[in-house]
Amino acid sequence: MRQKIKCIIAIILFSIFLCNAVEARLPQTGDHVGIRCANGESYKGTITDILDGFLCLNAEYPYYDQDTQRQETEFTDVCIGIGSICYLAWD
Repeated sequence: MRQKIKCIIAIILFSIFLCNAVEARLPQTGDHVGIRCANGESYKGTITDILDGFLCLNAEYPYYDQDTQRQETEFTDVCIGIGSICYLAWD
């Protein structure tokens, strides 16, 4: 009898662990994220829109300005197909 109770308690605790361990988060408009795509490109920016099959963001585009001799950052709108996203992380 005690063996059955221990088994039931273990199953319940394991189920609770699994429910908490697989908690996923979906990106929302306004989130600041970093994205790595299948073609090797990486983007970092704020999500502006989530369309059918696309994730659009105002991405940071770093470049080197020859006139001022320093690194500058420009922002550009980019839409990425959801199927090409390999990695997404929140900042």
